Amino acid sequence: MAEEADRPLMHIAPATSLAFTISAQPGAYALLVGAGASMSAGMMSAWHVQRELILRIAAAERAEDEARGDGSDEGHPFVWFATRFGEEATYDRLLDEVGPRQLQRRNLLQEFFIATNDDRQSGVKQPVAAHHAIAALVGTGHIKVIITLNFDHLIEEALRAANIEPVVVNTEAGIRGLQPLHEYQCLIVHLHGDYTHPEMRNTPDELSTYPPSILGFLRRLQEDFGLLATGWSGQWDPALRDAIDAAGATRYPMYWVNPSAPRGDGADLATRKRAIICEATADDFFPDLHARIDAIESRRQRHPLDAATLVTTAKRELDNVNSRAIATHDNLRAEIRSLHELDAYVNIRSLASLRDEQMDEWTTAILEHIKPLGALVGTLAYWGTPDTDTWWIDELSKIAPKRYDNHQTGDHHLRPGAYLYAVAGVSAIAAGRINVAARILAEPSPLPFLRRAVDMFGPSAFSGGSDRGPSRSRQLFELVEPTLRDHLLLSPSRIRQAWDTWQYLDAIHVDYLDADKQPGSSHGIPPHIARLSSNLPAIFETVKALASDDEWGADHAPIVQALFGGERTKLAEAMTRYNEYLGRGEFHYRHYAYFDGYSD
Repeated sequence: MAEEADRPLMHIAPATSLAFTISAQPGAYALLVGAGASMSAGMMSAWHVQRELILRIAAAERAEDEARGDGSDEGHPFVWFATRFGEEATYDRLLDEVGPRQLQRRNLLQEFFIATNDDRQSGVKQPVAAHHAIAALVGTGHIKVIITLNFDHLIEEALRAANIEPVVVNTEAGIRGLQPLHEYQCLIVHLHGDYTHPEMRNTPDELSTYPPSILGFLRRLQEDFGLLATGWSGQWDPALRDAIDAAGATRYPMYWVNPSAPRGDGADLATRKRAIICEATADDFFPDLHARIDAIESRRQRHPLDAATLVTTAKRELDNVNSRAIATHDNLRAEIRSLHELDAYVNIRSLASLRDEQMDEWTTAILEHIKPLGALVGTLAYWGTPDTDTWWIDELSKIAPKRYDNHQTGDHHLRPGAYLYAVAGVSAIAAGRINVAARILAEPSPLPFLRRAVDMFGPSAFSGGSDRGPSRSRQLFELVEPTLRDHLLLSPSRIRQAWDTWQYLDAIHVDYLDADKQPGSSHGIPPHIARLSSNLPAIFETVKALASDDEWGADHAPIVQALFGGERTKLAEAMTRYNEYLGRGEFHYRHYAYFDGYSD
């Protein structure tokens, strides 16, 4: 034990520690980028801008030779200014004098940040290694939010060179209008503005305090993200310093990248924040960080999260009223991305083969792969909120192939989409979230020859089995039922009631849309409703209750608004027509491919 106690502590490089964190939790850190990150690109530092402004003042005062001195001391213009005007020529003070208004300062400064043709030919004022490495980290999803104090657009240029289009905010109004930060794939916030907009913060007064909107933004940022600062001294931005200090202990430690350790007020802040200092230039650090993350991920065996883990995380976050469900959002995006990258899905999207055997093989692979996503979508449909609904509803229609040709493929490739739609709709019905179910049914199709997105995944997706079609609904039900049972923990009776109600709503909505046609001619009998006549009264009463005046007021129930043109009488007419149709038993198997002959 004594020998073990004497053993020196292991200290891995701070960049390695950070790489492990970012690799395990992509998007966990937001970048804070200061002027030092742009210096190697030939952008003037504050000191060099000061010097140039002093020389221009001296030229206007007909004293340029005096200000330059004999040329042996590059700093002589500062000595001349202090002697001539009796005060130090600080960057902020000079800007305040030569450009009293923000618009004047913008016009004055933009020449320092826009590359001329000569600059481009010589590589000046162009993105450098740091900017390109940051763009690479954004491209892999490891960095999503960038806060820059710089007036230049070098990061944006590097991103666009990598075919990434960022969301750029450079005004206080833009900051006020931001969505929750974790919803952005790439966000750049010019905290002090940029050279294209008059709202630039340069002077001591402008940098000493921030308005409430910016303070609120910085508070939210530090609640949800770690802070990785680079090229920032911490000396000249008291309001930013105070905002970082005020956050106290945060979820992730602060990392601070600088060629040397912070000094003065910056050092005090680093001490209070217990910041991890990485002594390196931005051009050295970020390519190295990207390489370390890549090495970690190349060595790591990837195990996709199983359905139970995704659902448990979602339930825990949705149960916490103060949670933004960030992990659930990111898990959902990861599952969707994983589906879109699946070889079988890529092949089906392009209909790389029209052979039934190949299509069935791909479809089986997708259905197996998509089960965790289905469990997560069902959980969000059941326990979610209006905010979380926006994460997944619009994604459902994107599961469909880009081409649609049931004569050649039998449409088996549409089964994954049919599964996701059914899980979402039935889960929403089971939870009483009728507005969500109605929204799903009313979602317009991206295909020009279909009205509703849900119609892209119609009965032909489950062709096969009996020629009469009784097995088709059973195939879909047997896909959906385990998800609702195992992850939403619904009883068999609740699943069946929600299933029947969802299918009945689907059918009467189509009947309303096709009111000029014979009932059932274009959509037909909902699955096993016709044979399970004992369920019909309960289904009818459920739908009537959902459209009642008691909660919503006349014509304002969600199903009336979303599905029946805001007229409750249209719902009543569709129900009457369809109920009479069911009661007379006027149907044939050809009318509705989902007709199911099994019973309880």
